[in-house]
Formats: sequence, C-alpha cells, structure tokens
Amino acid sequence: MSENKSISREIVPGQVWGIARPFFRFGAKVGGRASIIKLSNGDLFVISPTPIESDTESFISSIGGQVKYLLAPDIEHYMSLKAWKQAYPEATVIGPKPLADKLTDVKFDIVMTPEHLDEVFGDDEILIHYFPGYFSFEIAVLHVASGSFFNADLAEYLPALEAFSKTPEVDPKTGFKTHLFMKMFSPHNWLHEFVLGNVLAKDKNAMKRDVKVVSDWKFDRLVPCHGDVMETGAKKWWNDLYARFLH
Repeated sequence: MSENKSISREIVPGQVWGIARPFFRFGAKVGGRASIIKLSNGDLFVISPTPIESDTESFISSIGGQVKYLLAPDIEHYMSLKAWKQAYPEATVIGPKPLADKLTDVKFDIVMTPEHLDEVFGDDEILIHYFPGYFSFEIAVLHVASGSFFNADLAEYLPALEAFSKTPEVDPKTGFKTHLFMKMFSPHNWLHEFVLGNVLAKDKNAMKRDVKVVSDWKFDRLVPCHGDVMETGAKKWWNDLYARFLH
C-alpha cells in the first residue's frame, strides 16, 4: 500500500463519496479521484479506482455495504483495477472493449461495445453510456438520485485543488503544462476546440449521438476523475464543452 496522500470524504450525504489524490499527467497537475456510489440496496459502485492506501479499505468499510461493481471508465483509468479486484474479489468488473482486450490479468464481466452502449444498475439508479468515438473509449456515468455526472476525461474541472491539498509543497494552479490542460478542458477557447475537433473526437457522428445522450440526462453536479467537484452548473458546462456536437 502507498503512503496516504488522499482526501477521502462524503460528497453527497449517504449517496456519493470520493477519494482524491495527487496525480500528474504528462507533467500537468490534474489530480485523480475514485468515486463511490451507494445503491439503495447497499451495494457500492466504484468508478476509476485509485491506489489502495493505508486507510482505503477502512474508509470503504465506514461507508457500509459491499463493493459490488468496479468501473474502469476508459482505456487509461485502470492502473489500480487489479488491486481493487484482489481486495474485493466478488466485485463485477466493467469497462470498454479495447481495455478488456488489452488487460489479460483482469476478467471483465460487463464489456461496453459499439453494439452495447448502455447499461443500468440498481433500480434504475445508475446509468452508464459508452463513447466509442472518443479517443479513450470512455464510459460516462449518471447517478440519478443525486443528479451527479461522473467521467474520466470527457469533462475535467481544473485546477485540482482538493487532490493536492495534502501536498502543500505542490501548487496545483501553477505550471505551463497544468495551464495547458486547464485551457484544453475548458469551453470557449481555441485550444479546446482544436484539441476536441482534431484529437479527442475520433468519430464525429458517434460523438454527436453520445454527447446528446449525456446532455439529455438530468444532473447539476460534476464529479470528475481530474479536478474538483462542480457542485452546480455541470449541465451548462457539459453543453458548452460539446456545443459543436449539439448544434
């Protein structure tokens, strides 16, 4: 287990929790977050598991319920998936087909494909939708009751203040690469539009279909893997980020 630099907290009382920790991507200070949703029957749905640290399992135990689902939301957010599966061997593993094909040491129980875009969990409590046209083959998540939208790279909300709050020697607001990522994942600027149109969106027709699915979901909160939680205004943020596919 790694040294504990995480912030583990309740995001929505009795429904959603997060484990945020420092993480650098290509030198940018983007942070990382695992999200845990509790279904009405007590089952836990874990999105993008982060490294298991000294108090991770005790934190999960304090939530109550059983870790029932482990979601690797794209082909990049899987580094701690095997460790979580070993810690919770009865959990159902979910991920996109390109990742399931890539990982030979983890068995995927539910595989999202262009022919299998949607899945529902609990009593219509969690909806997931697959983006096969996005560069990282992402799976978006909606928790209906709390109106919370979860994702890996589709909608980051930087800077990652919470994730670096236990590392005062690191300022998550500074640095050329960090500022580049902040601009790249924010709407209404040329860099975002250029990267979205030429790098991130590999299949424009599929993106137009899938962006609308999320736009039609009812949510106001964004709980991203990278960056801080956006407590309100998330639907507008999404629609602004992907305006080119909605008009």
